[in-house]
Amino acid sequence: MIINRIGTFLMLLGGFLLLLFVFSAQEAQGGYYPLFLWGAGLFFLGVFLWFRNPRPPGQPAERFRIFRRAAKKGSNPDTREKDQRSPRSNNR
Repeated sequence: MIINRIGTFLMLLGGFLLLLFVFSAQEAQGGYYPLFLWGAGLFFLGVFLWFRNPRPPGQPAERFRIFRRAAKKGSNPDTREKDQRSPRSNNR
């Protein structure tokens, strides 16, 4: 988990250095190439670390737990068949 966060940090730092390189390349004197090298290196190292250890899946949400519990209680096949019929078929 911590390696994932380090990878994210290195990607952001590398992207920032690449952005600085782009701004320095706009000057008349040209770009500052170590910014490009460090930025690209840190960015790709961050991508490698980020994809190597993906985040574990989160726990399922606790929303609607009352409805889920009620659905499990009422999962009787006879009840389901009654619920799927249209209201008009009950009037006949």
